[in-house]
Amino acid sequence: MMTRPYPHLQHRLTAALVAQDGEALRALFPADSRARGRLLSCQGPMSCGWLTAVPAYSRYDHRTCLNNFQFRTQAAVCLGLPLPLARLGRVCACGAAVDEFGDHFFLCPLGASQRILKHNLLRDTFVDLLAEVGIPAQTEVPLRALGMTPPNADPNNQRMDIFFVADGVGYLCDVTVTHPLRPDDSAVVSHQRIRRENAQLPGGTAARHAERRKELLYGSTVRAVPGYVFVPLAAETCGRWGQQTIDLLHKLARRRAPLPACCEEDRASFYAGFMSRWAQRLSVALAQWNACQLSYRAHCAAEAQAQQRASAFPEDLISRGPYRPHFRLFFAQDRP
Repeated sequence: MMTRPYPHLQHRLTAALVAQDGEALRALFPADSRARGRLLSCQGPMSCGWLTAVPAYSRYDHRTCLNNFQFRTQAAVCLGLPLPLARLGRVCACGAAVDEFGDHFFLCPLGASQRILKHNLLRDTFVDLLAEVGIPAQTEVPLRALGMTPPNADPNNQRMDIFFVADGVGYLCDVTVTHPLRPDDSAVVSHQRIRRENAQLPGGTAARHAERRKELLYGSTVRAVPGYVFVPLAAETCGRWGQQTIDLLHKLARRRAPLPACCEEDRASFYAGFMSRWAQRLSVALAQWNACQLSYRAHCAAEAQAQQRASAFPEDLISRGPYRPHFRLFFAQDRP
């Protein structure tokens, strides 16, 4: 008698083996080490979508493309490799020491402009994802226009990044990116505590703290007006996203109806495909601006020490994809 195979058996077995290998790898590092926190961040949901994204390039569409420099930089961040850019200047323009992994470049107080560009790219990526499920969204909406009182007088806290309406509920979303790693040899007192917190299972502590900070800032303001929900969209620089972002994306994916004749397994695969593609889009966008931020801050550190600005290799500016064959024609000279 034939029995129906267990659904997704290969996937479940592979996931169990990967989890076992991850535990063995984490056990190699101290409980408060940078490497342990890095592993947990890289193993989080949607953290490494840039590795599976198929490069698709057009004149105005770079949404799933990483050039060679961006790819190598994100690989170094996730693998915990020293960054060559960190050797351009040992002291940042702000006066702080530069570590070999470039952690300071993500935390530098002078890097506000690069963080804003990264923030805006992720915000626009979320708006594109909403458009895929037929939801129009507005960006940079003043809170007073929605009948809400801003939490304070800071100009940056007067508006919400994304506003959209779904199923009769108004969603207000605010994007934030946090860096979960600190150098092991750092002399800053708080860095040891941050390393210890981010190295605890199940991971994602930095993203949860970022969500909590946004909740404390905007949560009570939004909840004071009926019919509105606040969702912080928090990410870690290694690629891990907060649980509230994951829950929102799952809810949005359910708005895309599969074929009526699909069975339960096919519907699950349909939604999983949507989530996978969205994870790739967000992961690539984050990787693109991680590389931009690291490069800019490293060259600022080099210029502050009157060092020669490093030149870019030509291949760094070539996008990885699309993969299409290249033909070269050879012409033989006519012989007498």
